[in-house]
Amino acid sequence: MASHSKGKRTDRNRAKICGRCDHGVDQKADADLIRELYEMVTNLDVLQLSDGEKCTLALFGDIARRLAIANPSLDDPLQGDGVVLIDELELHMHTSWQRKVISMLKKTFPNIQFIITTHSPQILGEVDHDFNVYALSRNGSDIQVVQTTGMFGMDSNSILEDKMETDSVSAIIKQKTEEMYSLLELKDFDGAENIADEIDELTQNRNIDTVRARVIIRRGRYKNNDLSNP
Repeated sequence: MASHSKGKRTDRNRAKICGRCDHGVDQKADADLIRELYEMVTNLDVLQLSDGEKCTLALFGDIARRLAIANPSLDDPLQGDGVVLIDELELHMHTSWQRKVISMLKKTFPNIQFIITTHSPQILGEVDHDFNVYALSRNGSDIQVVQTTGMFGMDSNSILEDKMETDSVSAIIKQKTEEMYSLLELKDFDGAENIADEIDELTQNRNIDTVRARVIIRRGRYKNNDLSNP
């Protein structure tokens, strides 16, 4: 009965909160309403978190716990030193989190040496001069390890194509884009425009190459008109 009454009170308070959202809660709001609002904002069950949030919380919590155990005499155990290996750092993480996690690790654990593996261009784009970056590749039964230049500030597409030797677009779009540019070199503007239309339909008008191509097409046709009408 008590829990039932509490549930009814919670529903009433939520209704009050929703009803006052447009005007804010004034100073005369009752204590139950203020308390309920506070609880709604601050209480969050860990089971409500996404897999990426849970993994990130577990990662930072585990490192902090181990530092506290290893450095009981430190006022701030997070200042402890050590070596931490993390495989596939980006696992389950949203791309926006992947952009932030490197700086978060450095800021939270400033004296830890991290050895990290990743396939994420978002993470690699945030790796600054404080990190050494190595590319691993398989050559038959051997594994080759080559130190590569930093990628800090590079966009994800450039990292995929230049550093990871991976296409940043689908194979179909890449093939059609190459065909479109080949037709432009041949000054076949009608054919190039038809392919540009196909690419725009497939990508919902979000392909920058078709924008460039249409500029070239307009300029080419303009020049042709000038030559045909001296």
